[in-house]
Amino acid sequence: MLRVWPPKQPEEDDERSVSEAETSIKLPESASLPRQAMHLEAQSGGWTIIVDSAVETGRIEIFIPQNRSESIRVVSDTRAESKKFPFDRLFSQGYYAEAAQAAEETLQRVRDTVTTQDSMSAESHALVETLQQIVAANLRNANFERLESAANEALAICQRAPSEYAGPLVRILHDRACGRYLYQCRDDESAMEVRRELANARQTAEQLLGRENPETARIMTTQARLLISDFSYPDAEDLLAEAIKIRTRLLGPDHADVSDSLLELARLNAYREDHDEADEGFQRAIAIREAHYGLYHPEVAEALFHYTDFLIYNRRNSAKAGPLLRRALSIWDETIGLERSPAARDSEFIRKVLTVDEDAETESAE
Repeated sequence: MLRVWPPKQPEEDDERSVSEAETSIKLPESASLPRQAMHLEAQSGGWTIIVDSAVETGRIEIFIPQNRSESIRVVSDTRAESKKFPFDRLFSQGYYAEAAQAAEETLQRVRDTVTTQDSMSAESHALVETLQQIVAANLRNANFERLESAANEALAICQRAPSEYAGPLVRILHDRACGRYLYQCRDDESAMEVRRELANARQTAEQLLGRENPETARIMTTQARLLISDFSYPDAEDLLAEAIKIRTRLLGPDHADVSDSLLELARLNAYREDHDEADEGFQRAIAIREAHYGLYHPEVAEALFHYTDFLIYNRRNSAKAGPLLRRALSIWDETIGLERSPAARDSEFIRKVLTVDEDAETESAE
């Protein structure tokens, strides 16, 4: 809630305007309305505070009467009417479909400004940045066709000046390979092609950004994930150890990106039946993500989902797995939709867990 106290009225000999007068307006730390967008306007019988929101499109106007016996009132609040949130906010909160749509709307505006074919122009940089956003959102939104088309368009620009677009180029190469792995792999040949793409992405990252770089560590983590699926555990462990070292040193031990590598290491330990290490790793990854994203985010749901798998198959603990799975499903249902979540690709596992969980609850009740 926005809390506002009446401002101190300027003294008669104070040469400052009302808008420059000292106020005691207070916003809580969690408020999404930035202080720098707030100003006062003198009105008949009082003042109006106007806050233009950089986070939520729109503004809020609050009238503060000069007579302190009268109530403060909200004159207008268009934030709730607009809901045109920017890409960064939607993406960070896990609303990937809405984030993709916001990026598409930005793309249309950016295209209108592109007046040159120069790949190093400011317009081209804005175009690549927006296309990268579309790729990232659609990777998580399970829209492979749009991911692929946006990636190919961006790469056509990036590859004409690789050093100029090093960061976006590497990220797009990685995300496109991930998309192909998730949505196109149907046989060993297609899986091998994805591995070659990731190897190329990693080589590009090391050449343009260096081996000790968060983007290089991201690719290492994805390569390790594929190695785990091939039962190449020693090679996967080596990659994850290096990725964790790089990310921890550059980003800090509690960064969300570190949790990606920790999660894969926990899965690896589960497959190797190193149960205690796996359990600790899953819980650590979940804790980092909850601290970074909040309790209700699809990245948290993903970690819970993998932990549930471990609890069922390794720990045989359905009593603990069931509630965690239900929480993950609830998060996905609210944010990205169950049909776009990993749950849609593993429905048999979902049914097994929930059935066992319900049986366990019944036995407990008896």
